[in-house]
Amino acid sequence: IAEPLRAAGLSPAQREERVTAVLDRMELDRSILQRYPHELSGGQAQRIGIARALVGEPDLIVFDEPTSALDVTVQAQILDVIADVAADAERASVFISHDLATVRGFADRVVVLYLGRVVEEGPVEVVFDTPRHPYTRALLGSAPRLGGTAGSDGEAVELVKDLEEADAATGCPLAARCPFVTDRCRSEQQELQSYGESRAACWRVPELPALIGRQAVTP
Repeated sequence: IAEPLRAAGLSPAQREERVTAVLDRMELDRSILQRYPHELSGGQAQRIGIARALVGEPDLIVFDEPTSALDVTVQAQILDVIADVAADAERASVFISHDLATVRGFADRVVVLYLGRVVEEGPVEVVFDTPRHPYTRALLGSAPRLGGTAGSDGEAVELVKDLEEADAATGCPLAARCPFVTDRCRSEQQELQSYGESRAACWRVPELPALIGRQAVTP
């Protein structure tokens, strides 16, 4: 926990004060300072990681899949800790996760990436309730616990291939898997365009509700 502070040149007294403060915030006993990493439980290790991030008093904290290796009970505890940290007014937080329900619960704004490229971004309620990009629709539609959130203006999108089967695309990164692909999609890079409060990298967004509806009634 103190390692970042040593690198920053803080005195032993300053380091002790900072470490004590973050241990208290993470609800960790002082005895944990005498343990090696392999002696920590999954929840303790995550709390130590968050404490180490907090101790340097950063302006931004990135939580990258912070609950992916934890059981459900411990996940809930760590999410409570993260919610407390994310509520700090003096810093911003970025939360990276495949858990859509957690993202919706934490985020003010959400950015959806596919193969490392941003395909949609906007206020979390707007993106989850009225997704624009076909990949966002497919992503939300594949999560049963979020049933009904694939968009009020149409059904979810089902991609036509698995990722491993898809060929690389020179245009839209989703072109090889999108059921609504055209030659233009395959050949042109898709830039983010504004659609109401959100932005999506798909030129066919205005047509999607009709295309999806047509697909749904096809025998």
